[in-house]
Amino acid sequence: MADQRGRIAVIDDDLGIRRSLERLLTLNGFEVTLYESPEIFINQSHTNVFNCLVLDVHFDGMSGLELRELLLRSGAKSPVVLMSAADENQIPGLPPDCKFLHKPFSGSVLITAIREAVSSVPGL
Repeated sequence: MADQRGRIAVIDDDLGIRRSLERLLTLNGFEVTLYESPEIFINQSHTNVFNCLVLDVHFDGMSGLELRELLLRSGAKSPVVLMSAADENQIPGLPPDCKFLHKPFSGSVLITAIREAVSSVPGL
């Protein structure tokens, strides 16, 4: 049974990571939709239907940080868990209100970050 606050979008350009996160999150009761880029996410999703976005920082096109800013400007309220193989201090403009996970991370760390992010937004 899916968590009532568990509609998660995973946006990452690495197919292996997307599939791995999909398995992990599904086993933990989340409904998961996968996207390979921010542009595909924008074009294929109704951004407000997700309770949380698990978003890579680096892409060839629009960055994860740029997507987050675009969503904020459009009024989307879904919290974001950012992830990257780069260290946190190597990412300029990393928002202090986002959870950040350094790849690789454990499944339990991701589940905790998602639950904390979702619970921090009133009305989700």
